[in-house]
Parts: sequence; structure tokens; C-alpha cells
Amino acid sequence: MKKRVCMLLPGIVLFINSAVCVYGETGNDGQETITTGTQTGALEEQKDVDADIKDDIDSLIPDDIEEITIGSAEEFLKFAESCRLDTWSVNKRVVLSKDISLANTSFAGVPTFGGEFDGCGHTISDLSIKSDMSYVALFSNVQKTGIIRNLNVKGTIVPTGKQVIIGGIVADNHGLLSKLSYEGVVSGDDYVGGIAGKNELEGNIKDCTAKGYIKGVHFTGGIAGENMGNISGCVNESAVNTTNVDSQITIDSMNTLNKVLNIIKNGDKGSDEASADITSVDIGGIAGTSIGIISGCTNKGQVGYKHVGYNVGGIVGRQSGYVSSCINNGVIRGRKDVGGIVGQAEPYVTVDLSRDVAYQLNIAINDLHNKVTKTLKDVKYQSNTITNRLNVIQEYTAGAIEDVRFISNETTDFANGVSGATSEAFSRVQYIIEESAKDDGLLDNADDAIEHTSDAVSSLKETVKDLDYEQYMSEEDKKKYEKAKETLESIASQYAILSEPAYKAYYNKFIADAKNPSTPAAALYPNASDLDYSGTFGSYSPLTDSDTKLVESYNVPGDWTHLSDGRAFPDKEDESDISLAKDASNYATVQADKYAQNHYQSGVDGGEGSFFYTRDLADAKAEIESLTKKYIRLMAEEARGDALDAMSSLEEATDHLEEAGDQAKGIVRNIAGRGEISFPRFSAEYKAHTVSLANNMQGMNDNFGLLNNEMNNATGVIVDDLQSVADQFNVIMNLYADAIDGVLEKDYSNTFEDVSLEEALICTDATIDGCINYGEAYGDIDTSGIAGTMAIEYDFDAESDITGIKDAKLNTSFISKCVLRDNKNYNTAEGEKSYIGGICGLQEMGTIINCANYGNMKSNSGEYVGGVCGSSLSYIVSSSSKGILDGMSYVGGIVGDGANIRDCRALVDIKDADSWYGAIAGHVSDEGEVRGNYFVSDRLAGIDRVSYSLKAEPVPHDSKDLPTDFADLTVTYELDDDENGDGKTIVKKSNRKYGDKLDEQGYPIVEPKDGYYVTWDKSSIDSATSDQIITAKYCRYRTTIAEEDKEHDDGEAYQSELLVDGKFKAEDKLVVERNDSFDVKKFTSAKDYDAETLKNYTTLKVTVPDDGETVHTVRYKPLYKINDALGSFEVYLVNGEEEQLLTKTGEMGEYSTYDIEGNEFTLKVKFPKAGLAVSKYKYMVIAAIIIGLVFIALLVIATICGSKKVPKIFRRIARKLSKRIEGKEQIFYDDSEDDKK
Repeated sequence: MKKRVCMLLPGIVLFINSAVCVYGETGNDGQETITTGTQTGALEEQKDVDADIKDDIDSLIPDDIEEITIGSAEEFLKFAESCRLDTWSVNKRVVLSKDISLANTSFAGVPTFGGEFDGCGHTISDLSIKSDMSYVALFSNVQKTGIIRNLNVKGTIVPTGKQVIIGGIVADNHGLLSKLSYEGVVSGDDYVGGIAGKNELEGNIKDCTAKGYIKGVHFTGGIAGENMGNISGCVNESAVNTTNVDSQITIDSMNTLNKVLNIIKNGDKGSDEASADITSVDIGGIAGTSIGIISGCTNKGQVGYKHVGYNVGGIVGRQSGYVSSCINNGVIRGRKDVGGIVGQAEPYVTVDLSRDVAYQLNIAINDLHNKVTKTLKDVKYQSNTITNRLNVIQEYTAGAIEDVRFISNETTDFANGVSGATSEAFSRVQYIIEESAKDDGLLDNADDAIEHTSDAVSSLKETVKDLDYEQYMSEEDKKKYEKAKETLESIASQYAILSEPAYKAYYNKFIADAKNPSTPAAALYPNASDLDYSGTFGSYSPLTDSDTKLVESYNVPGDWTHLSDGRAFPDKEDESDISLAKDASNYATVQADKYAQNHYQSGVDGGEGSFFYTRDLADAKAEIESLTKKYIRLMAEEARGDALDAMSSLEEATDHLEEAGDQAKGIVRNIAGRGEISFPRFSAEYKAHTVSLANNMQGMNDNFGLLNNEMNNATGVIVDDLQSVADQFNVIMNLYADAIDGVLEKDYSNTFEDVSLEEALICTDATIDGCINYGEAYGDIDTSGIAGTMAIEYDFDAESDITGIKDAKLNTSFISKCVLRDNKNYNTAEGEKSYIGGICGLQEMGTIINCANYGNMKSNSGEYVGGVCGSSLSYIVSSSSKGILDGMSYVGGIVGDGANIRDCRALVDIKDADSWYGAIAGHVSDEGEVRGNYFVSDRLAGIDRVSYSLKAEPVPHDSKDLPTDFADLTVTYELDDDENGDGKTIVKKSNRKYGDKLDEQGYPIVEPKDGYYVTWDKSSIDSATSDQIITAKYCRYRTTIAEEDKEHDDGEAYQSELLVDGKFKAEDKLVVERNDSFDVKKFTSAKDYDAETLKNYTTLKVTVPDDGETVHTVRYKPLYKINDALGSFEVYLVNGEEEQLLTKTGEMGEYSTYDIEGNEFTLKVKFPKAGLAVSKYKYMVIAAIIIGLVFIALLVIATICGSKKVPKIFRRIARKLSKRIEGKEQIFYDDSEDDKK
């Protein structure tokens, strides 16, 4: 019991410290950030172990910022050596002045860094770390004060052994990482990332890119292995825990996944990792796991390995933070909980330390105190020992009452403080979001916008040129696109023509004014008087002349030099020259931009000036963006990635139109003026009371044990009183035991109250918001385009999740939130088994709201398939689905098996389901609420086999109740190639209108394959009323075809006389019309026919299927019995009355071959020596008669002469003749030599 009482303290703290809050705070680099409740809880649990020496540490850091320049590998290694002391780098600015290589060095990482490292766009290459240690990267640790920006790194980081916290650039990040790129391989065991292994609570990763290959077992991401802080604007192009290089290597043939990856990537067959546990968990394109914020990120790399891995997502593997406005364009694979955006969407859970617990304890202890007081009165005159003991117990109970009362009241104050702070935080966050939407909150980019306007417009022009959307567009949209493209090209062309001479003119004027002693600028640049221009400027008066005159006057050929020594200006070694040149350039850039905009002439309506420039550029940009969003989902993966890049460039190219700088600074000033949010924390007095409470409980427990021994001689009344006191104390201890069990040992699976629905539109805790998936997702179970599962993960059993939501507000111990909001899926999700959905595979809690699925869902051998969700125990609201669904049972347009479905829309087709399927749901629980759902289908009912008015009701396809996206149907043309290890591939996607007819003439061309032709499973569709998948398949050409098989009357098959070689399809038939001169079937011997009939054996009218060839090789061989009986044959090509003898080109087995032109021709087959076959039978008859006569004569002679020798000779002759006749041999004439001639 003592142990359990002591455990109460952390339990109470666990309850209270898990409060929900979202607030705004100023993070690194002056950027406003949003912090989720999960982050807040983690921050509150942090303990600064160095708080007592913080001031002493700060005193060691110099006040002035020291700048260090690094220009070689040696200087970088020296810098790394100095960073062994954590305070050395603080308040230092390190600048990389050129690219450096770390080849052939023993570099093991910068130990710790707390200053600013500016790579200035340079590259550190040949980074190679293979040592046996954890915390490995270019920088092992970046402190809270640390900043690393504008740096590119190329290398290989593969430490030996089972190492943790491995990153391409930073292992453990507490600071700011901005505009970094890593290209190469990163490998480790846990917490592995392309940029950082771990991004801590204070960490911020912005605008970073990773390319290459990232490998880990647990918590592995393209950008960060684990994210507790913020990641924004990052792009992953690396493959994460995947391989598609060697299709012969399969999971079944390998003992472990790590061994597979080592063989493929490292060629290391003997490493420890080859025998490691293959269970990979929490794998993501951006982060492996996240409780923080991930916003505006894009994944383009493939993530995961087929049938291996839990919690695998295109953006993050497992998350309970906030994922916003992210895009996945990579293929995602895994075993369980596989999603295009998130693998496992865990809820944010706050433990509800209800005042009921404190209240019950307060009442119970008060009751105990009263019972002890009564007992004291009863024993007042009977036992001083018992009286003293009870006095001690009374003191403990009084102290416990005070402790519980204080804890109860402080908890209330804390909750109120959290509520107030949260309300203020939401107000600030809403303000930040609204204001940032106007300019994306990009302070850094705002200052650079005008400077790079010329480059931006040129980039914009090239971007549009490369998009090549025309192949996907309708004719109407093509016209819009061409008009927008022409506008952009006109803007770029005019801007270049106007700004380039204006820049030079204003640059020259600025220096000329600085050189002129009569101008105010001369005082700022005293050394400018030594400058001279080789050209001659024209006259210009700012009072009377226009800016056009200024450009004409100062845009003249020439160069600036120093009069005193002839040095060219600017001299890079002269600081005054550098300062003047920089100021002149900045001034010229601003003025040239203004000049170009003011003199712009619109190609739309002829208007002139900056207003028309801004309008035309904004309109064209908006048109391009609109068309991109409409057609990007139809593109192939590679083209879609290019389009995403192009859209990113488009955004950057038009940043200068937003005036982001002033607006963002206004946001900062507004928030700063409000003061800091005061978030409540528990006081030292509160903590003292919790300790006191435990001590009082322990004291009561000990003294009751002693009291038990002292009360043996007490009277009956006292015994009853003491028993009552003991019973009441047991009540209190049971309450404590229950509280401890509730906090530390409770079965969490049935003690949740889900408040996601109430907060679905504003929640940022455990929320996936505004994300888009374009990539395919493949898993075994729990697979989806957005989130594989919405559930709580049992860490000790990856195959299981918590199931069930309990609406028990009176006894709730936990409050959970999990929201999927405004997300869209545009691609296929396919699972081997059950729980496949467009937005979520398995929804065990939380709310799905305002989401849309436009992909096809398929379970190969399982159940629970839904357009929005495979199976849902919670709420699906205002969501839609359009696509094709395939599963055995429990298949629904919105949900396969659902509970609460409101205001949803569906236009789906369901394939191969044999039970429980419907346009809205396959099945709905008896307690479920279904309201306001509509669908389009002539074949399906709303829920299973029944539609319900106002619940699951059919409407026409042109109903106003349907989303506008339902106007277009998506036709997917795919190729099923048996030799492709990745299965089916998309050939093309296109939009068609409802009711359109489809036929092969409009199908796309499939890449040819030597020796094969393409067939489509649907040759035509009369009227398309839902999305369609039309599949092409390679079929091997038949290289030889024969006339249709025939049988004799006796059932014996025979081999075709005529064969044709070519490239023929399965359905092609060789048509042969025979005109035989006699009945071939009845032919037994030539003796039954005259010679002329046998000679003209047959005429064959042949039609060869068109295979694109003009000449075919024809094989011919007469039937065996004809050929044996009639001898050699000849083949003639018949053309009208003419017969042309064909020359044999060769032999193939027993067939003779001939080359014949055309697809239709007539052949005549003749046996020129058929007459001899007929004649020999006549000779045989005559010979037989002669022999008979001779035989008779010999008998007569023998009889007359009585000779005994004659019969023997006769018999010998007779036997020989008989054998020859039976063998059909020639008796008198051998014509075999004639046949050879």
C-alpha cells in the first residue's frame, strides 16, 4: 500500500499536466509559430537541469558577435574541433566562402553548435561517416540558439552497428535549419532523417530538401526521423526504406528487411544489421513520427517496402500533432497502417483529472476526521494511549483535508488559467492565419521580392512553357491556358526590354549624384569624387523631364573607373567601392522595377501602367494555378512531380505582388503589442501540498497499524468507534488505489470521450488539414489515400489498435481528439486484406469532415472498403467520394461499415462485392445516425439493398446537391504487364462527361513491346455513368496460323496442309476456301481415279489476316496419304486465267515454303506424275495375269515330265512374286529414278 500511495503523486501530475492548449509564441528567426497541445504537454514535462547555473553559463558567452570565414576543409576541421565546448560557438557567425570537400579526412561531425552557420549556397561534399557511434551527422547537435542556413551537403552517413539519432546534416536539432539540402545516403537504426535525426520541441526546419536514400528501422523520415517541433516548406525526393532495383529479391527470400537493403545499397552482407529485427515502424516521407507541426511540405520519393512496416505515410508515419497543406506524390508501401499522408493518425489525449476525485477524497477524509473526533470523546477517560494515538491520527487527517482542499482549488484555478490562455492563443493563432494567408508570412522573401523581379518573371515564363498541360486539357481549357501563357510571355518580354536599360540608367545616375558635390549624396560617399565614367551622359532635369528622358540620358555605353590610379569600379578590395556599388544596385533595382511596371502596356485591353501590369500578372497566374489544380491529378507520377515544381516556381515568381514584408511586420507588431501569454504552472506550494498529502496518508496508515495493537483492551463502544474509523480509512485508501489504477493501470480501450466532432472545424491537435495525396498507397490492412488508421497505437503490439469509443461523460477518464479536415485523395489505395478507404482505412475514433476522395479503392482478398473510410466507429461529415470500389463485402461509396454519416455525397461503382454493399454504406450499426446523404447510381441502393429518404437517397447526376467535381468522370487507362514486377501501371487518365461513349479509337497509345500486341478489356462503353478503369494487356503475337482444324468422319485430327507465318493476334483466323478435284476424305488409292483428276489436286483461295506485312511466308504440305500415293507436287499462284509456278524458298520440317505477296491470293496444287501412279496399277494387273498363265504352264509341264525339281523352282518363284505384290513393288519397271529427275 505504501508503494501505491507514493505512486499517486506522479499520477496526479500526469492528469493535470496533460491539458489541451494551442498558443502562439515567437520562435527562432522571429517567426510566429503555432504550438499544439501535444507539444505543450511535452514542454511542460521538460526540466532544465542546468537552471541553477544558467546565469554562470551566460556570463561565459561574449556579448559581441564574432564572424568566422571558412574557405577550406582544413579550416572547417579546425572549426569542428573548437566546437567540442558547447559555449564556444554561441554568438559566433560562421560563413562558408566556397565549396569544400571532406574527402580523405577523419571527420566525425561538429560536436555541438550554438551560433549561426551561413553556407551562402555553397556545398560541403564527400562527407563520409562510418564509425561505430550514435548522434552522427555533419552537426551532431544544434543548440536552441543555433542557426544553420543556405548550405548544401553531399555524402554518405552509414555508421556501423545499431546506431540511433542519425541525420544528413544535423543529428539532434534544437535550433533553426533553413534552406538546406542533403544528397546521399543516410542509414541507422532509430531516429534517422535526411536532414535531421530528431527535431526537438524548440527545433524548426524550413525550406529544406533531401535527395538519395534513407534507411532506418524505427522513426525514419526523408527530412526528420522524429519531429517534436516545426517543419515547413520542405521537400523530400529521397527513397525511404524502399528498393525497386532488383526485382528478383523478395521478402520471402530474405531473412530480414535490413539485409535486403544492405545487399541492395551497401553490398554489406556481413553487417550486424543484416540479422536485425526487420519490424520497421513509423516511416514517413517527411518525418517518421511527429507530435509537432508539419506544414507546406511535399514528398516526391517512394516510401516503404511491400508487405513490410507499420505506420507508413507519405508525409509522416505516425502523428498526433498538426499536419497542414502537405502534398504527397510518391508511392507508399507497407504492411499495416499505410496512408498517402499519414500512416497512423493518433488522437491527442488529455487525461481528465476530474474534480470528482478530489471531491470524493475531500468528503471521505472529512468523514474520517469526524469519526476520529467522536472516538476521542468516547475514549477520553478510558485510555490515554489510544487517545494519544487518535490525536496523532487526527492531526494527519486535518493536514490531509487541507492538502486535498488546496489541490482541488488549485486544480480549478489551473483549468481556468488554461482555458483563458487557450482562448487568447486561439485568438492570436486565428489572427496569424488570416494575416499570413495574405502574404504567406514570409518576411525573408518579402525583402528580396523586388530585387529579383526580373529573374522571377523570366522564371515564370519558363515554368509555364515546361508545364505542357495541353495533352490533358479540354478544348475550352486549352484556349484559357493559351491566353494566360501569351499574357505571361508578353509580361516577361516587356519587363526585360524596359527594366534592363532602366537599371543601368538609374545605377549610373546614383553614382553620378554621389560624385556631384552639390548633391546630398556626395556627403555619404566622399570617395565617389575619384570616379569617372567613360561615356557621356545626356542632359536631364528632374523638375521638367520624365523618367523616360532619364533612362535615355544615363543609359549610355561606358564604364566607371578611378581617376587617380585607373582602377575599375567597383574594386572588390575597396570597402567604400563595395558600399557605393551595393547601394547603387539596390536603388537601380527598385527604380527599374517601378519604371518597367509604369510603362507596361497590357495585351488584354491596351491599358498602360503598374495597375494593368499587376492585374494581368495576377490574372494569368490565377488561371494557370486553377488549370494546374484541375489537371494535375490526371498526370503520370513523373509529370505530376514536374508540375508541382512548376507551381512552386510560379508562387516564388509572383511573391513581389503580395507586399509581404509590410503585412508580415504588421503581424509581428500586433502580436508583440499584446504581451506574452501567461500560461499557468503549478506553484511550489501546490507541489508542497502534494508531498504533504502523501506524507499525511502515510502517517495515517502507520498510526492505524499501531492503533490496532493498542485497542485490544478497549470497551465495546470504543471498539465500534475504532472499527468505523478503520472502515472509513479503507474507503479512503480504496479511493487512492482506484485513482492510481485509473491513471497508471487503467484499460484505456473503453474510457475515452471523443470531442473531435465539436471541435472539428477549429482543432489543430491531432489534425490533418488541407492535405492532398497524388500517390498510390499499397498495404496489407488499414490502407488509405490520407490516413491508414485513426486510433491509439499499442507500442507493444503493432498489429493492434485501441478499438471503441465510450460516451460516458459521468465517468470519463480521458478526452481525445483526432480530425481529418479538408483533405483530398486523387489516387488508388489497394490492400491485400481489409480496411481500405480513400480518406481513412480504419477509423476507430475522431471525425472526418469536408474531405473528398477521387481515387479507386481495392481489397484483393478482404472486406471493409469505402470511398471515404473502410470501417468507421465514429463520425464522417460533409465528405464525398467518386471512384471505383472493389471488395468482397462491406463495401460502400462513403463507408464500408459505418456509424454516423452526415451530409455526404457519392458517385461510385462497386465491383465484385457479394454482400453488404451500397452507394453510401455497405452496413450501418444499429446505433448509428445517418442524415442527408445523396448518391448517383442506377444500379446501387443507398445502404446495402435499400435506399432511404433524407438518409441515403438517390439523385440525378446533374443535381445541385452534388459537388461540382462530379460533373467530370475520370477514365483511367492502365497497363497490366506480367513482366512488370510493380504490377499495373497508369498509361493515362482523362476526364469525360457523364454519359459519354468510349471506344478504342479514343484510347491512348501504349508503348509497343517487341513480339507483342495490346488488347483492351473493354473495347467500348456505350454510356459512362461512373469512373472507369480500362486495362490494356500485352499479348504475344502468334507467329504462325493454320486453317481451322477439321476432323475426318472417324474423328481423327489431321495436320493443316497450309500454314502462314507473320504477326497475328489471338482472334485472327486464316480463311482457306478449298476446291478439291476429288473427295479427299474418301481417297484410299490412285487406282480409283483417272490421272487428270488426280493431277489437278486442289485450288485454295486464301485470306490472310492483316498484320501490317505485305509479303508472307506460306508453308505447304499435302496430306500424307495423298503425297505418298501421288509423288511430288507443284504450287501455282493463280491470277485470273494465268497460273504462275512458285519457286520454293526453303523447307521447314516436312513443309515447303513460299513467299507470297498480299493478304488475299489463290493457289493451285498439282501432282504432275499422278498418271504414273494410275498406270502402275494397270501394269500390275497385266503382270499378275501373265504370272498366272506361266504358273499354270509350269504345272502342266511338271505333270507331263514327272520331274521333281520343277515344283521346287516354281514354289520359289511364286513366293518371291507374292512378296512383291504384297509390298506393291514394281515387278517389271522401276520408275523411282524418273521421280528424282
